[in-house]
Amino acid sequence: MPNGYVTVHVLDSARGTNGDGLGLRLYRFEEGEWLPIKTVVTNDGGRLDEPLLSEEEYRPGLYELVFEAAPYFEHHDIARADPPYIAEIPLRLNFSDPDAHYHVPLALSPWGFTTFRGG
Repeated sequence: MPNGYVTVHVLDSARGTNGDGLGLRLYRFEEGEWLPIKTVVTNDGGRLDEPLLSEEEYRPGLYELVFEAAPYFEHHDIARADPPYIAEIPLRLNFSDPDAHYHVPLALSPWGFTTFRGG
């Protein structure tokens, strides 16, 4: 049984705060199609109340995380283009190590974003 798990942290560089209330959809690629796994929303700290994938849920594979940026910017009344320049942020990531903690930080603004493998 793998002991890996996945966590997320969102930072809002437009407001200089944690990215609270940002929706996230998670999919796993299996047998040639993207299967929806879960939909979650970040808490006041810009994190999730539990891992995105717990040790029990985790298994190595190709995943897609979709950060729902446009509704987040609208909810927080953040100045943006109309229509929004960044509507969604899809990330396709290979979680390959069965025992790793994969941490996915995201810093976003209406005009750009950055992510990397955190620790």
